Parts: sequence; structure tokens; C-alpha cells
Amino acid sequence: MKTLLLPLLCLPFMGRSQVYVRPIHSGLYQQKIKRERPLLSPLDSISLQRSRVLRLKGYPNLYYGQIKSVTIEGDSVATVQNEVYKTLILTGTYLATAEWKQPNRIPALQSEYTQGRSLNEAATWQGPETNELFSYGPSLNTLEFDGSNYPYDVNGRLVRAGSGNGHKAAAYDNSLLRNSFGYSQQLSIKGEVYSGYKIWEFGVAMGHTREQTIIRNNNNYASSLDLFLQRKLHSFSFSGTYSYAQNHQDNTNWNGYLNQVYQQSLLTPASFSNAQGTHYGSIQRSYSNQANNPGYLLEDNNNHSQWMQQTGSFTATFQQNQLKFTFTPSLLNTHQQDKALYKTGSAFWPDGMLTNRNKQVLNYTQQTSAQIPIPIGYNNYHLSQQILFKHLYTHQHTTIQYLPDNITYQYKRPVNELVLNIITELNIQALKMRLITGNNSYSSSTAGKSTFWLPSLSYSIGHDPSRSFYWNVYASYTRFNSELPLSQSVSHYNLLQYNSKDALTYRPVLEINSFRNVGPIEHTEWNTILTAGSNSFLFTATYYIRNIRKDVYPVFNNGSFQLQNMADVRKKGYEITLNYNRYNRYQEKSLHFRANVSFNKYNNVVTRVQENYNFSPLGGFSNIHTALVAGQPFGVITGNDYQRDAANRVVIGNDGFPLSSPGLKVLGNPNPDFVMKSNCSLTWKSLTLLTEWVWKKGGVMWNGTQAVLDYYGRSATTATLRNTTGYVFNGVLQDGSKNAIPVAFNHPSQPIENNRWVRYGQSGVASDYIQKADYLRINRITLSCNPKLLKHKNNKTPLILSLYVHNILIWSPYQGADPLQTLFEQTNTTGLDYFNIPSYRTYGCSLTYQL
Repeated sequence: MKTLLLPLLCLPFMGRSQVYVRPIHSGLYQQKIKRERPLLSPLDSISLQRSRVLRLKGYPNLYYGQIKSVTIEGDSVATVQNEVYKTLILTGTYLATAEWKQPNRIPALQSEYTQGRSLNEAATWQGPETNELFSYGPSLNTLEFDGSNYPYDVNGRLVRAGSGNGHKAAAYDNSLLRNSFGYSQQLSIKGEVYSGYKIWEFGVAMGHTREQTIIRNNNNYASSLDLFLQRKLHSFSFSGTYSYAQNHQDNTNWNGYLNQVYQQSLLTPASFSNAQGTHYGSIQRSYSNQANNPGYLLEDNNNHSQWMQQTGSFTATFQQNQLKFTFTPSLLNTHQQDKALYKTGSAFWPDGMLTNRNKQVLNYTQQTSAQIPIPIGYNNYHLSQQILFKHLYTHQHTTIQYLPDNITYQYKRPVNELVLNIITELNIQALKMRLITGNNSYSSSTAGKSTFWLPSLSYSIGHDPSRSFYWNVYASYTRFNSELPLSQSVSHYNLLQYNSKDALTYRPVLEINSFRNVGPIEHTEWNTILTAGSNSFLFTATYYIRNIRKDVYPVFNNGSFQLQNMADVRKKGYEITLNYNRYNRYQEKSLHFRANVSFNKYNNVVTRVQENYNFSPLGGFSNIHTALVAGQPFGVITGNDYQRDAANRVVIGNDGFPLSSPGLKVLGNPNPDFVMKSNCSLTWKSLTLLTEWVWKKGGVMWNGTQAVLDYYGRSATTATLRNTTGYVFNGVLQDGSKNAIPVAFNHPSQPIENNRWVRYGQSGVASDYIQKADYLRINRITLSCNPKLLKHKNNKTPLILSLYVHNILIWSPYQGADPLQTLFEQTNTTGLDYFNIPSYRTYGCSLTYQL
């Protein structure tokens, strides 16, 4: 055996033999291959990141053309086998954030008047021992402490100024909210192994978050792990993923527990301090035995909400040219436990009340797909066709258990979906056309019937996006069926059985008994999208119509919930988006400006409601809620109003106050007229400034928080207006004549039940508290910096430092919490505010480092 060090040009002159050679180290050859060396993977994102390249096998100075062996056949034929080389590319990112949060919108409370009411024609302080709930007592400016040994206040009882110890009375701050802090860390590592082509790809990502919430004595933490591995073997590809995530909260809000705690803090009279202690002897210390001290509810309650989810999947793919087969089984396992405990001595639960809710979800999904090219009967390189077949099998299993009631709900549902599409593409120079025709079928064990004819059609035509100016028109028609997910609890519908005044006794333990024999929800969608762009601009206009037939909602009947195909809903709208992005890579130090503006307008209308189900409630309380009303927008707010005559004038009673009507009517539409969004970024050298804002026009909310605060005399409005006299309400008397009776809002000679706000009950007249919910907010402002002192040798900066502010509510006519907050964090409650937990502004900083 001989070792030859000869240029390739000499190979034709070599005799028949097999020889092995070492790499050629010619200086000229080395320079040439360095100049011609391409990127390791120009199309892969990992190659564009800051990465570390490790040579696993082969000579470190050569990339391509390594000669492993040369075989001589005949006098002038040589076969060259290249040396197999392997390259490992590693990249990683570490992200750390720290955030400070402040409550965004807080109701305006009065801090002037004490707990009490009018007695003997004078406003009188009523201490906690009287169990008084109202704050219509005298002004704190007229009172002082007496210094006596009083179990409800370390300063003593309140007495008229001049008759005590001279220590003037002052309002206590009973705010439950705080400025909170949180931090998070994330680490992700990606790797690729090349041997002529990518043969291995792997990744791992880990995250951890710990935060205080804006409610005291309440903290959350979460962690996650994601793994990914892929192996490519010529035409075959095998990949697997695993994800783990878990979240822990000190207190659950599935039953509105935190909303109730927040309600108690706002209703506490200014003359009582919750912070002076939560116990009086062995019992709870609160301003009334019909109210709770928020601290008593939060401290040492052993409450929690724990959520854990694991998902795993495997994908096997075979592909040769346009022929492709894929098989993907996956498994999802979710466990959630919510524990809500009202300790012994709690208001409304003197003996205590425990609710332990356990939810287990186990879903198996198997997806099989085949993409098969259709041979064209003549030579036409511009036309191609292929068949896409997909089968999706899902087996859903959900168990929900309530303790100590020992109620268990179990649901199972196997689902089969078949999709068959024929894809036709025609490319004529820069013009591209694509037509997709197909059909879907849907069947499950819980659907009342199977559906085998669900056609779909889509067509697009446009120019190649690589041109300086391009356009595209896309239109589609799609039909598909669906059902309510078994994992979607409907326990929030229990709240509809409660009047708002009974919210503190809310305890949801009823679920759907069965999902069987309910017809599938039928969807029909039309979409049209126009796109036009150039080097700097991109314009997109979308028009859509989405019809939902036989939509399913729970109905409470004979002490249980049943599902019913109830209504048809049509959502029709359009969205216009304009993008601007101009960047000169040859002038990196110049300004780089990017902007995106979008305008979205839609109507979501209930077109039909099944007989006897019109005005069916969707979310809220029995006395005020969102509802399905035929001919009205989806989720309109319904509640009571004042009595009105045929001319819609308010009817006034004989005492000069408007008369309320007990019936429910449509009061307002919470859906917006339109939503406009914009985000802009400006980059100069190593600095980038990013802003994002949104303007929502239209929509209303019911301010139930304001109604209850008015009722108990805790709102700033009642402090301003309670001494109003001689006021004449606009309206007509019951005989039709114009009202001219003057009234006093809180006359000391009248019982408190005749008070302007108390007379209508705790929630007041709902129409009085319907308010506009427009808003203008800055979603975020971010300033980022890439310090040049850490600049890498590949001219990329591995470190990014950012400062940001999120969720700055600039303006809203709504006087309650952030309009984006929902009632008890439930679905279908948009537009209802009943002690909704405030949103928060976030001030943060982050550090991103590419490893």
C-alpha cells in the first residue's frame, strides 16, 4: 500500500490500484476553499445566531473536498471518496428579567365619613359591635378618640370632638393592594450536527418565575422544561418533544376568592382599621359579623392553586422529493388542584367551608398525513398537483372531583377527523397561482351525528414576493365542525344562580352531567385577503364572515347543567394593516425606523336563538349578566332599568324618586366599534426604542363595584353628594305630568332605606351604572441597548440590556377598574365589573445574553 500526495490533475495518469491519501495542504488550494466556503446552513435560523462551531470529526483546517480514498479503474478513470466530517453548532440564550408592578386603576373611595347611619335625626357613629355595614355616619372631622380600652381600636372609641382625649380621629388606610416584585430566568440551548447535511438537531429550554401579586399575602411561582431531539437519515426524519410546566398560586381565584377579599377591603369603613389585628379573642376581628377582615381570609388559610402539565410527542417522517408521509402520536397530561378554605368564624360560613377541586385531563392524539404528487400527463414545468390526506384521532378523558361533597364528573370522547385536499399550483414566470379543493369529515362518540360532507375551497394568485413590487389575492371558503372541549369546565355558570348581593356565598360545585347527544357546532367561514408590498411597505386588507350554527351553551334545569344547541352567531368584519420597514445594511449607524398600524372593525351578531331560550344568560349574576338575544350583538349586557312611559321618559314616584323596574332588558353592548393598534421602533447605533399602543373605541361596562360602594356609602360620590337637598329628578309622575318634587339624597330624619342609593338595593338600578369603556393605552415602551464593549469577533453583540414599561392606561371615561379585566376572571363576562381585581403597570429590566 502506497500513500500518494499528488494533485488531482495527476490522477488520470495513475495505474490501477486503490490508494489512501492525506489531505492536500497546498497553500493555493487552502486559500481557494476558504474563499468558496458557504455558510453551514444559510436557511436555518441557528446559523444566523451567534454560535460556537466544534469539529467532531475530520481535519480542522478543511471544510469541503477532504479526500478519504482514491480508487483507480483503468488507465484514466479514478473514483474519489470524500472524507466524512462532522460539525457541531451550538447556540444558547440566557434571559433574566426583574419587574415591579403597581395597581393601575383603583375605585375612588371616601375617607371622610364613619361607619354608621342616621339615628334620632343625626348621623351617628356605630361601632363594629353594632355590626353596622353602612358608612353613613358623621364626618371624622367632628370626632376624636376617648382612649378607652376598646377591643376594636387601640386608640379607643370615637366620641364627639371635645369630649375625648384630644386625639383627633383620622381615616385608616385599608388598602389590600401593594407594589409587587417578580423575577424570571430562562435558559435555552440549541445544537445541530452536520455531516454533509444536518443529521442531528436538539434543544433544551428551562424557565423559572417567581412573583408577588398586587394583593398582599399572595405569591405565585412557575417553572418549565422543554426538550427536543431530531434525527435525519436520508429520506427519513425522527423527532421527539417533551414539555413540563407547573404553576403554584398561594390562593385560587377559580371561585372568585380574591375578588371577595378585595371587595371586603374596599367596603371596610374609614373609621375601622383591618391592620390592627385579625382576631378578637378566639373570633375574627372585623367591622361587622356580616363582613370579613381581608387579613383573616388571607393569613394561614392553607389555600392554593396548583397546576401541572406534561406533553410528549414523537414524529416520524418519510420524504422523497414531493412525496411525504408523517406519523405523529402525542400525549397530554394535566392536573389541577384548587383549594379554597373559609376558616371557622368567616362571615356567611361561621362553621368554615372547604372546597377542594381536582381536575385531571389525559388526551391522546394521533395524526397521520400523506402528501402525494399527482403525475402530469405532459411536460409542463409550470403546473404541479398533489393530494394531501390527513387523519386526526383524539381520545379525550377528563375527570373533575369536588370534595368534601364527593361529587365526581367523568367525561370521555374519541374523535375522528379526516381531511382530503387536492392542491394545484401554476407558476408562470413571476405569477403564482394556487388552488386547494377539499373535504373534511367529523365524528365523535358525544356528537349527536357524524358529518362527512364539509367542503373547503381556497384560491390565491399573486406575484413572486422576491420582486421589488408584489401583490397577492387570497380567498377561501371553509366548513368544519367542533364541540366544547371536555377539559373546559363550566363551573363558572354556577354564578348565574346567585344574585350579586349573595356573591360572598358563591361556591361552584356543579358541572355538566354529560356531553353526549348534543349536535356538533357548525362553522362556515369566508375569508378574503389582499396583500401588496414593495421593498419598504406592506399593505394587507382582510375581510371575513364567520357563521356559527347550533352553538352550544349550558342550561340550568332541575338542579343540574345540560348542554343545548341554542343559537346562531355571525361575526363579520375587516382588518387593514400597513407595515413600513426601511433598512440600509450598508449604513448601520444611520437611523432605522419600522412601523405597523392596524385597524380592526367587526360586528358579532346573534342571528337566531332557539325558541324559549332568548335572553339566555352567558356570564354574570342572575340579576345582571351578559346574554344571547336574537338580533343583538353577542354578549349584550342585560339588567334592570327605571320605569319608563311610552315616550321613554323616566317615571317618578310620589316621593320624588324614580321608580325601578324589576324586569331585565338590554342595557348596552360591550363589544367595541373598532380597535386600532400601532407599534413603532427606532434604532440608532446600539439603541432601539420600541412603542406599542392601542385605541379601543366603543363598548360599555356595568360598574357594579361603584353600585355597591354607593349602596354602603363607601364611594367618593356618596361623600360628595350625600348632603344634596332640593334635587329634582328629570321625568314624569305616574299621571304623566312633569316631575317637580324636590328630594334630599340622605336626609337625617329619614330611615336609611330611603337613602338615594340604599333604596334601590345593593346593585342599584343597573342602567345607572352603564358607562362607556373606550380606552387609549400604551401596551409597552422598551429601550434596548447592545453594548459594544462585549462585541464578538463575528461583529455581533451577545448582550442586550432592556428597560421597559407595560400597560400604561392613558385615558378611559370608565370610572372603574381597567376595562380589560373580567368578572371573577371568567369567560363571557366582558363588560361586567363587580370588584374586578385591578390590572397593573409593569416596570422592568431584562438582560439577554447569547452564549
